[in-house]
Amino acid sequence: MGLLELTALTTIQRESWVPILEQTDALLVWGGNVMYLNYWLRASGVAEILPTLENLTYVGVSAGSIVTTTHNCDFESNLAWVPEGSDMALAPEQTLGLVDFTMWVHLDNPNPIFADHTVANVQQWAQDVPVATYIIDDQTALKVRGDHVDVISEGNWRRFAPYGVSPLA
Repeated sequence: MGLLELTALTTIQRESWVPILEQTDALLVWGGNVMYLNYWLRASGVAEILPTLENLTYVGVSAGSIVTTTHNCDFESNLAWVPEGSDMALAPEQTLGLVDFTMWVHLDNPNPIFADHTVANVQQWAQDVPVATYIIDDQTALKVRGDHVDVISEGNWRRFAPYGVSPLA
């Protein structure tokens, strides 16, 4: 098992770490701040390489999942942690867009920081989003292969159709 520190990659020659990433079976990207992850995945060059790694399994946890989607649902809370004048704040809703949906995580989580992660709040937010939106709890995962999404769950989750599309779509 190896560790890839995104913030350090900009100081290392790409030839030193790209071959290692190309041989990697699974990449675990932990949570935290979506804006931070988005910024450093792009600045390091990892974001441009990820779509070319056909044999890599990307495992995102919390913000590590959200950053792969089309929209940063957490941008308002993320902004509270970004230093004034930081380049991270230039595109707060931006994510990598590796999948064609967006998601909210931690549904039903009792931690007060996730109090707004409710089905009703996400459904209202999703009304303005042009792609499908998933809200998942901590016992749910999304498995994506190409355009196909499987929901693996022992908990609660919902999928909201893209803005302007019938909920049955």
